[in-house]
Amino acid sequence: MKQIILRTIAFASLIAGVALPGLARAQNPMELEARRVTPKENEFYITPEAGWELGNLSRAIFSGDTATRQNVYYNGAAVSVAIGGRWDMFNLGLRYQGTVTNNGALNDLNFHKMYAEAGINFVGRHVVSNLFFDFGYAALISNVVSANGLGGKLGLTVDFYPVKWFSIGPAASFDAQGFVPRTAGTAWVSALGGTLFGRIGFHI
Repeated sequence: MKQIILRTIAFASLIAGVALPGLARAQNPMELEARRVTPKENEFYITPEAGWELGNLSRAIFSGDTATRQNVYYNGAAVSVAIGGRWDMFNLGLRYQGTVTNNGALNDLNFHKMYAEAGINFVGRHVVSNLFFDFGYAALISNVVSANGLGGKLGLTVDFYPVKWFSIGPAASFDAQGFVPRTAGTAWVSALGGTLFGRIGFHI
């Protein structure tokens, strides 16, 4: 009986000697820290986006420059792509967004926006949040009329990085545009709304 007990203790000691160091290594905070994905401090990115835009036109210019109907709501599928660079907290880039209403009652109203973009980033483990501001050229096109103008965005993105070179997340923005009708003497037309996107990012 004594020999059995001694052998059992010896075997348990052997198992503990093998398993405990490995367990300790697995729980080593330094190793766990090293395994975590940290987004790059400086990077270039391209982020395709797809979602939906909703808004209000101050006047139904899609029916013609001199249309008098006011406060017309629109919505449509939107696609976008942002390209630029991030240097720690700050980013600069370009953004294109196209929105298609595919609505005969709105004469198939479309928007096209080409903006310069600047942003402030909040970088954490796996996640980068970006508060961005855009400004630039905007165009309104329908089956009846087209108009050029200016526009801007104020938005927020939250990107999750499963690996350093790829991200996925949501984006939301407030959008404002102003368009100049081609007919002389007619007032500017404003469009106010918002866009919700899902997006992926590629980072180098």
